[in-house]
Amino acid sequence: MKGFFKLFFLVFLACKPSPNPEAPAEEKLVSFEWMLGSWQRSNENPGKDTYEHWQKANDTLYLGLGFTMQGNDTIWRENVKLLKRDTSWIFSVTGKGDIISTDFILTDIVDQSFVCENPNNEFPKMILYKLKGDSLFAKISGGGADIEFKFGKDTRPKITATMTNDE
Repeated sequence: MKGFFKLFFLVFLACKPSPNPEAPAEEKLVSFEWMLGSWQRSNENPGKDTYEHWQKANDTLYLGLGFTMQGNDTIWRENVKLLKRDTSWIFSVTGKGDIISTDFILTDIVDQSFVCENPNNEFPKMILYKLKGDSLFAKISGGGADIEFKFGKDTRPKITATMTNDE
């Protein structure tokens, strides 16, 4: 009888589902702390300066602001919300003058990098962010020519500003 219980126990262990190391992105512990702060694009065209600033509003909402200056003029601006909606993370972009945001779903996150996708968007269809050393890299692709961004920490004197999730 002891042999039966040992056999039953071994069969029970063998049938127990193993943990899935490749759990979907929404099931993993997600943190974007590595993106926080102010960044300046180092591979921008001459005469232009592009910046990104990221701050954490709470555990399920990060706010981003990207803008490009040419002289004293802001020639491009977008607000980004990286937010958890139900069980998915959404990269929600609203450009200057846009009423409706364009949403990308987080499809992959590994260490200090992530990918968001929206196959229905004309361009881009994919957004990639990754931290390598002290540089932040971003790439937009799909539906047009790929555009790569390389950012270093912004070393300009800090100006205190508050971003809201209403912008």
